[in-house]
Amino acid sequence: MPKLSINDWMISPSIQLISKITEDESDHYYHDHNFFEIFYVLSGTIIHNCNGKKETLETGDIRLLRLKDKHSFIRKDNAPCSHRDIIITEQLFKKSCDFISPSLFEEINQRREPLKSKIKQTKIVEFEKEFSKIFFMPAQKGIHTKETMANILSIELLNIFLQEFQPQHSGLPVWLNNILPSFSAPILMREGLELILKDINYDKSYICRTFKKYIGCTMTEYLHAQRIDYAMSLLLTTDKTIAQICEEVGFQSIPYFTTSFKNKYSLSPKQFKLNFFNR
Repeated sequence: MPKLSINDWMISPSIQLISKITEDESDHYYHDHNFFEIFYVLSGTIIHNCNGKKETLETGDIRLLRLKDKHSFIRKDNAPCSHRDIIITEQLFKKSCDFISPSLFEEINQRREPLKSKIKQTKIVEFEKEFSKIFFMPAQKGIHTKETMANILSIELLNIFLQEFQPQHSGLPVWLNNILPSFSAPILMREGLELILKDINYDKSYICRTFKKYIGCTMTEYLHAQRIDYAMSLLLTTDKTIAQICEEVGFQSIPYFTTSFKNKYSLSPKQFKLNFFNR
């Protein structure tokens, strides 16, 4: 089994965090490495085989792999998928852990399973902007250096997984807490409320009333917001056309999608993308 070395990736010894986007089958072989790795799925679905256990990951799924973890990716039927891979040296990872808690590094390494979480599309876009800054920024002195940016980003990424160490006291009914992630799952989001609620055996009026009580909006409004967020992420992280994005997020009409997008971001999808990359 091959072991990837940090020396295969590092460009400069002073910058202990680097990243790349993987879109092909170069990730298919089972391997481990002498660095910590965090990756999140940008688009599509993929099977992740980690320590012999397989799970299907989709947009927004994020995982933290330790030195002892072995993994590979399986692209079923050549399904398109892209994921952002972040390589962090053991030195920087421990430094980031110690910044949060002196015991965190040991706790992460002693867990039976790697840490896992899910991030929203808006958070993906934020991270993509940060990686663009690090990649393109010129060498500078003072506090605004690539090294400093990498240190900060390492801590931000680590913070995502801290909920795994906290007891869950959301106060939401169990059924509601369980279905909320379904609203941001691409396949369920595209199909709509009928599929999201198919396993909930409560009266529809009770479901609607309870959802609005705890979440503060209707299920339709909440789903609509998730679709717009996901569309924004696809717009900035893929080359999909507006028509393709509409279909993927569940909008039946391009004009309606454009109007909805403009209501939230004050720009049309095309203008938003141009403005983002020009800025």
